[in-house]
Amino acid sequence: MVTTIDELWYGNIHPAKTLGESDEEIKQLENLIQHNYDILREQLEKAAEERLEKYKDAVEEYIQLSNKSAFAEGFSLGVRLVTESVMLGRNKT
Repeated sequence: MVTTIDELWYGNIHPAKTLGESDEEIKQLENLIQHNYDILREQLEKAAEERLEKYKDAVEEYIQLSNKSAFAEGFSLGVRLVTESVMLGRNKT
């Protein structure tokens, strides 16, 4: 039987990729961001367009690192909560 931790290890679960799939507000924001980005890029001269691409790349990297950190912190918190719950349960018996 494949466990959830196995699925995470083998890269079959991608929490950040599915972030906006079920959240309509996130989808709308993603669409708005992309729409405004496309309009801005069309209005810029070549040098400014290159600077915008560098800015976009840096923001995307920042978001990825933030998501990774938030996932690790959330996962760690979940493990601590489960561990504490199990330990408290043992102390009551």
